[in-house]
Amino acid sequence: AEVHTMECPWGEVFEPQAVIAEIKKVSPKITAIVHGETSTGCMQPLKEIGWACRELGVLLVVDAVASIGGTDVKVDEWCI
Repeated sequence: AEVHTMECPWGEVFEPQAVIAEIKKVSPKITAIVHGETSTGCMQPLKEIGWACRELGVLLVVDAVASIGGTDVKVDEWCI
């Protein structure tokens, strides 16, 4: 696979539009993202990213290991 990555500063989350712009630029088959970061408690805004992936025909894979037991992970509503 050809892998493209995005990074943001520790303790911050991605702006959904930045992720969506990168998805449009790269045209991946799959977008993978970590929902919650354990040490900071930051959670990525998945709703807009999920809907964009659905509209663009991209599978959104979410690592929710650190968040699923303590917060909502709305799989259907967020198009995960």
